[in-house]
Amino acid sequence: MRRDPTLRASLRAEASELSRSNRELSEIGAGLDEETQAELERRLITEFLTAAGHDPAALRARTDPEARDLLARASAYAAGRLTEVESRSHYVKRLRGQE
Repeated sequence: MRRDPTLRASLRAEASELSRSNRELSEIGAGLDEETQAELERRLITEFLTAAGHDPAALRARTDPEARDLLARASAYAAGRLTEVESRSHYVKRLRGQE
């Protein structure tokens, strides 16, 4: 399956925009309870899918490989963002002498 370079560039740009729009996540920090982290992860996945032009609920109902691939990429994106949030939080706490 050939991938359209324009689509790929568009998805990268949208993912970058999501990253910029989620900068406030850095202030949330580590120490979130498991339920809050799960909700944040769901929201990041939803934002990624919406920015890619997909309806998250409809995509989750599909079982084709393209849908599964997109969901996997959204999940990886969310996991990466959560890791980034936690890392930044630890860094800020160390700078403030709180850790």
